Amino acid sequence: MGGLGQRVSKPLEWLRQRVSVLNNIYEGFVQRLPVISNNLLEGLGQRISSGFENGMRGMSSLQKGALGLGRVLSGIGNGISWLGNGAVTSIMSIENYFVRTFLGGLDKLDMYLGCFVSTMSRIDDGLYRLFGLGGVIVTPKSAWLSIDGTRDLKANQDVTWSLEPPNSTVASVDSNGRVTALENGEVRIRATSTKNSKRWAECALTVSPPPTGQMKSKCS
Repeated sequence: MGGLGQRVSKPLEWLRQRVSVLNNIYEGFVQRLPVISNNLLEGLGQRISSGFENGMRGMSSLQKGALGLGRVLSGIGNGISWLGNGAVTSIMSIENYFVRTFLGGLDKLDMYLGCFVSTMSRIDDGLYRLFGLGGVIVTPKSAWLSIDGTRDLKANQDVTWSLEPPNSTVASVDSNGRVTALENGEVRIRATSTKNSKRWAECALTVSPPPTGQMKSKCS
């Protein structure tokens, strides 16, 4: 029995020692647990606080970035508005310049044309006075009719036919130059140029009974 007791007592002693070691470890862990918990909580709090601060700084940076972007977009909008206003102003200035230039050119052209027409009219009048160029020519220059006789007068250009004196009752003339004798007497048939009322020519008309054996009209 003594030998058995020794063999059993050694493992038990070894087991008690191990239990004692484990007990010491447990007691040490229990003693350190509050410290470990505090350290973990402090670390976690610091990490959370630091993360929150970083997040707030990030939000602030984002807000500043958005504000800066808004200012940039506002600047671009102002630039576009300025460019549009400048373009409109430039177009209006160019348009006004061309309108003024065009109207001024038309005024000058009208003035030059007026001077040209006036000069040509003077040249035409000079040629008419010197050489009779452009004057009205009536055919015939004189005529004789008996009462109710007719005669067609001709002109070398467009004319207006009339009587001289206008209130004469010796004859009548229509717009085509046809003369009709109405009573005995003398009258002038005038042809006035439609282009220049200062130019005219006349046919001297005599209305009288025809001599025996003669016709109702005669011209020269």
